Amino acid sequence: VFGVTKLMDLFDVTSDITEIVEDVNSEQVVSLKASDHLFEVSKNVNDMLKEKECYAMELSHFQSEYSTRFGEIVQTSRHGFKKLSDLLSFLPDVKVSGVGSSLKVQLNNKLVIFGHLAVQVIKQSPEGRLPFCKFVPAFQKTLGQQCKVAEYGCAKLMELIRKVPEVLRIVQLVSDVDGSEVKYVELTGKSDSKKAASSAEESAPPKKTAEDFGVELRELLSVCEEGQVSLERFIGIYHQ
Repeated sequence: VFGVTKLMDLFDVTSDITEIVEDVNSEQVVSLKASDHLFEVSKNVNDMLKEKECYAMELSHFQSEYSTRFGEIVQTSRHGFKKLSDLLSFLPDVKVSGVGSSLKVQLNNKLVIFGHLAVQVIKQSPEGRLPFCKFVPAFQKTLGQQCKVAEYGCAKLMELIRKVPEVLRIVQLVSDVDGSEVKYVELTGKSDSKKAASSAEESAPPKKTAEDFGVELRELLSVCEEGQVSLERFIGIYHQ
């Protein structure tokens, strides 16, 4: 499926994100490299904080909530840190503030926060898009707060939306009423042209690349205990 005949050859082409090491029992295990695992941690922390009120939480509750959601705690020593607060402060878009027992972890990127809020607003529209002129009123109605573009370092709404291309985009569509072009704000990736392909194409098994395997491997290992799995058990777990 991936263009190789041996499992070890497949691991070789994903050596940029994985490594095969021996555990304490001298058993060979597949593991995400520390740098790639830290990328996963960063993504998980961002996702978790986006769901918190004010995008922040008590540091003292962090490990238990992280473990409940992702099936493991953040192992600081694995990434060369002695304290959890130091590791979290190292992550992009995250900061730790406060002193002593009142330390808090919080999202520290206003554009990321705006993108998260904008998704909530757009999803309220049945069509999955809003006329540009109605975005600000919908923002206030949905979230109960004003969309103050200056807080995000922008002078105009158009400028702000263009700063989060991974989340939003501006499209121009022809109005059904008078045939004029109307600007809309919609989620990136939404496109009427991206319909399902022909039934013949849908029935054919998709071809996979080594890059696809790397994505699947990263997802699999990120939910395994300690981010690793023995070679002996790998095939069985992979095909579950």
